[in-house]
Amino acid sequence: MDEKDAIETIEGTGGWEASIYQDPDPRDPREDDNLGQMVCFHHRYKLGDKHQFKEEDFAGWESMEAHLWKEGAAVVLPLYLYDHSSVSISTESFNGRAPHAEWDSGQVGFIYVTKETIRKEYNTHAVTRFHVRLAKSVLRGEVKTFNEFLQGDVYGYQVSRSCECSVCGNRHLDRENVDSCWGFFGLACTKEAAMEALEAAEEGTS
Repeated sequence: MDEKDAIETIEGTGGWEASIYQDPDPRDPREDDNLGQMVCFHHRYKLGDKHQFKEEDFAGWESMEAHLWKEGAAVVLPLYLYDHSSVSISTESFNGRAPHAEWDSGQVGFIYVTKETIRKEYNTHAVTRFHVRLAKSVLRGEVKTFNEFLQGDVYGYQVSRSCECSVCGNRHLDRENVDSCWGFFGLACTKEAAMEALEAAEEGTS
């Protein structure tokens, strides 16, 4: 990575610094082990998880939601897409909170979790209100992470140390001793991880 492409550089001590970059090849978080099943229909974008549902099998969103409840869903949340210069996804409608949302947004599907999955995930026989509230929070978090992926809000960091050149006497960035990590969703999370890595590098040479 070229240092000039860094979104932000955190300077440490002893010539150490951590540079944060946008991840050029982020992983799709829907390929991870998720609690929810994200079912979407869109004619231009591949969104969410692979599924066997067909849009023509339902009279509308209410019909599909009723089917999910009938098949044992414990939580069902709607998914809305906003497509205006960039693509965003949310469990809440964009109407009233995004420009031109009345034309550039609409429902694209659902994210849901079954009672059976909750029983396995939380090792419980009874699916209580507590489990439902917890699952809702997890599903909203999964949608937030997927939205960060769609927005390109995925980053990585490199930790490097500058050293004095024995030939010219100037300080150059020594990239032979680089600590790096990629695939962080959200800039705040990346900064926190970069700071920890920078402090560890500084302690290792103190």
